[in-house]
Amino acid sequence: MTQNITTTNAPKALASLYDHFGLPHTDPAAWIGDHLNVAAEDATDERVRDGYRAALHLFTQGYIEHASAVLRLLPTP
Repeated sequence: MTQNITTTNAPKALASLYDHFGLPHTDPAAWIGDHLNVAAEDATDERVRDGYRAALHLFTQGYIEHASAVLRLLPTP
């Protein structure tokens, strides 16, 4: 069952996800999911890996704002 959970903050959150991975905003949004998956696989710290996995799960469920918020909680490299 798919839910429409788009809010007024979703475009800003999506832009934040693009910026996090240095992707052009014209790239397909699906590429963000790919980058989240690779980041989770490459993470050496278990907490960071779990954070990327959580963000990926939220992103694939359509919770873009929540996925963006999870990434803001992760340490920056």
